[in-house]
Amino acid sequence: MLTEEQVKEFRQNGFLAVDGFFDDRETAALQADVKRLREHGYLRNIHTLGDGETHTESAQNLQMCPAAFCSTLIRSLPFCPKVTNAVSALIGPEVANNLDQIFLKPARIGKGTGWHQDNAYFKIRDPLKGTAMWIAIDDATAANGTGHSRVSN
Repeated sequence: MLTEEQVKEFRQNGFLAVDGFFDDRETAALQADVKRLREHGYLRNIHTLGDGETHTESAQNLQMCPAAFCSTLIRSLPFCPKVTNAVSALIGPEVANNLDQIFLKPARIGKGTGWHQDNAYFKIRDPLKGTAMWIAIDDATAANGTGHSRVSN
């Protein structure tokens, strides 16, 4: 369960990072499933040379969207009690899963996804009634170039 302080942080900043949300066993299962999906060629490189069209292999941002069709584990995540409890604490009890996807940024050649608001895609009438959940299945720190943001007051 999220603490009152975490819910307050989400409402103040518009996002919340929760270290250790999934335990080691759950994280290992997610890592194994993503590895399986990658090895079977389900993820495609969506990185381009900047023109939005010319794909490159020298830099990669691998994506699978949606992922639920090929992964029962991914398909089950939105129904996991710890997920439904956390999301309900943040946006209220009426929740729906709009989309699932996987992004994989391989070591040394991975390219990130720019800071953005998902509601530009989902178009939820009241954006405070929607959120995205990002699950980092590998260590994601500012030191390795991930999981950081700049919040200005």
